[in-house]
Amino acid sequence: MKAIRIHEYGGADKLVINEILEPEPRADEIKIQVKATSLNHLDVWIRQGLLKGLNLLLPLVPGADGSGVVAETGSKTLCFKKGDRVFWNPGFGCGSCPACISGDEALCTEYKILGEHCDGVHREFICLPENRIIPLPESVNFEEGAAFPLVFMTAWQMLVAKADIQAGQTVLIMAGASGVSTAAIQIAKLKGARIITTVSSNEAKKRVLELGADDVIDHYTESIGQRVRELTNGRGVDVVFEHVGAKVWKEALKALAKGGKLVTCGATTGADVSINLRHVFMKHQQIIGSTMGNKRDLEKIVQWIGKKKLKPVIHQVLPSHDIAKGHELLEKGGLFGKVVLRW
Repeated sequence: MKAIRIHEYGGADKLVINEILEPEPRADEIKIQVKATSLNHLDVWIRQGLLKGLNLLLPLVPGADGSGVVAETGSKTLCFKKGDRVFWNPGFGCGSCPACISGDEALCTEYKILGEHCDGVHREFICLPENRIIPLPESVNFEEGAAFPLVFMTAWQMLVAKADIQAGQTVLIMAGASGVSTAAIQIAKLKGARIITTVSSNEAKKRVLELGADDVIDHYTESIGQRVRELTNGRGVDVVFEHVGAKVWKEALKALAKGGKLVTCGATTGADVSINLRHVFMKHQQIIGSTMGNKRDLEKIVQWIGKKKLKPVIHQVLPSHDIAKGHELLEKGGLFGKVVLRW
């Protein structure tokens, strides 16, 4: 079968298509014929060698998200049959620690993500344990099924589980055109919040307003913190949804109201930031780290997607052999939503 692999770190030209052995399912596994997979910034960081500290073993098949059709079932599986349409939870824990048993597998000390700690899903067939596989509603096509798991699960964990966002609150969502932020805008709207987001173009402004944003800030021409204060009559926002990092960190803190929460899941412009601790404790503010989520929430999310209350946002669908072009699009920026590969 064909698989995309990284044999050495570097540019997009280091992504190669190899012929490798087709996997066979173990007793508790489901073999899936992959129909679509999507790209995340994580894939770019791994290819560039920015996560060498994880002691990744090369060659590595990247890719976390995807969808497909059940091709074969293991002898001890119970819930799926050949031909079923499915997607999967891209993250997993050890399965036996208190965090995993309670359903909070993202807190497991052995938590892993497909395509990062082990071979991922940019290939024609994969085998995964049955308990990590979820039915894909008939109303959701394969490209949509590949576009939502990681970003929607991350955004749900940040806004719902960590920030406990409530109807009537105001949330600032950084970089509204990104994959995780298009998910966050929809989740915040679903929860009844007022949404302020940042963009870099008029086209992106139009698109985020269509998704549900109430106010939009151009982060190239306007001061985010100052503009937020103007839009909130000087109060600031209850929640800042942040994943950009160093470039917007000071403005994000300026935008936060007294008693507000800043939740962060990334640092695409740099991870080294400074904090004035007096402002944090005098204003009763919280800074919360978050990453990924759990299968329980992913099952809730797919129900909303199946009902068309949430929608995966796709920037472009490419054939799988155009993987290098997909990585280049992510690195260039200016996307609105996800890049998806069709297999």
